[in-house]
Amino acid sequence: MILDLADATGLPVSLDDATCGLTFGPPLSAIEPTTRPAELLARVYRDPGAVDRLAPEGLYFMYDGVALPEHRAALGQTGLRYDLTVLRPITVGDEPVKTLGHYHTLAPDGVPYPELYQVAFGCAHFVLQFARAPEYRVEAVVVVEARAGEAVLMPPGWGHVSVNAGGTALVMCNWIAEACGTVPARYLEMAGAACYEVRGRGGALELRPNPRYDGHCRDSLNATPERMGNLLPVGPIYATGVADLDALRPLVMPSALDWRGR
Repeated sequence: MILDLADATGLPVSLDDATCGLTFGPPLSAIEPTTRPAELLARVYRDPGAVDRLAPEGLYFMYDGVALPEHRAALGQTGLRYDLTVLRPITVGDEPVKTLGHYHTLAPDGVPYPELYQVAFGCAHFVLQFARAPEYRVEAVVVVEARAGEAVLMPPGWGHVSVNAGGTALVMCNWIAEACGTVPARYLEMAGAACYEVRGRGGALELRPNPRYDGHCRDSLNATPERMGNLLPVGPIYATGVADLDALRPLVMPSALDWRGR
């Protein structure tokens, strides 16, 4: 079935729910998706062998740098990029499909880059963990649920993993600074995030601590999920973003926003 995501994304985009591929209508140009190598993904799942068995088809697909032609010049000047990501609705061992996980590099003002996500279709669990470079010792863990239309901000210093928590494909979009780099090394070294989400009895998701992290993370697993502050009004973040690029300035220059309490 082909699902029209134009209302959800503010762009002429559709999803083939059989292949989990996106199609871009005019005036958008076709974008060839990328995915993470199986040898890397296997290092962050509880069952690496399950990744190997599913690797030929890929687990999730990233479409970077999506923009209407009339907006490309302004986005280039402001240093912003808009991406779309699709996660397959399958289980890898006892875990739903998730992203590799990473922290962000520092912006020129010395603050780690943040990132703004929105769910366009499906249900996401964002597993966030706060840590400071270069040691990346985790100080706090929180899981935030977001459904279609809901946006979640990844504040500076928070590493994150996106989990497909629903029974359908998960389509996410995000705004990020073009200059932002990702730092996945700690996730690879520690076999994933501080906690895993696994399918329990009846298919419900349950949190399990990653034994490679210390007890502080285990104590944090029952923390009340809190929605991180949003930068834009309600609506597709592509449309609201290009209408007010100044509101997205903290993504490029994080020190432009007071992050305390977020």
